[in-house]
Amino acid sequence: MRQTRAEIQKHENEPPIPIPCLNTEGLDSLLEQLEKLGSIQDIAVPYRNKTKPIRKIGGKGSKKGELDIPRGLALDGDKIYIADAKNNRIQIFSTEGKFIHEFGQRKLVYPYGIALHNEWVFISNLGLQAVFKFSKTNYKLIKSVKEGVSVSLGLTTDTNGEVLVADSGNIIAVFSSDLEYIREIGMANS
Repeated sequence: MRQTRAEIQKHENEPPIPIPCLNTEGLDSLLEQLEKLGSIQDIAVPYRNKTKPIRKIGGKGSKKGELDIPRGLALDGDKIYIADAKNNRIQIFSTEGKFIHEFGQRKLVYPYGIALHNEWVFISNLGLQAVFKFSKTNYKLIKSVKEGVSVSLGLTTDTNGEVLVADSGNIIAVFSSDLEYIREIGMANS
């Protein structure tokens, strides 16, 4: 059923309906941080009726501080790690949007997802169909693994440090924090 503009406007000022099964612990804090950050390469944050970007980070390009097809991002205190896919690197910005550092050049090919856990940076590398582990202190490559990954997309870490990788083969591959393959969740298509 299609709503008229008047019906849509009528509901714009209503508070959102809570979803009972959603764990919202820390959600307000995250949304406040996202509000401060604004957007990445013209992606608006439509929270609290704001439809225009609060801030932009980087511009389109390949120089330090510029982005071309940003994919995953991760927050670490006052730093934002961004998988700059087309430029084959990870860039780090301050929460104010200032360029801090880049790494992964000559090692990454189309980095897609990124997650942080303790002193490690985990990256799903779509172009090489692998998962990479870098040191967060000196940004050196610690390990990469292809076993258990066919086309790695997004990834995250859990509280135990396990790395969960979303694979286009309809599975979630689970690795230890040392990138040792543990198991898979789901079933690959035949």
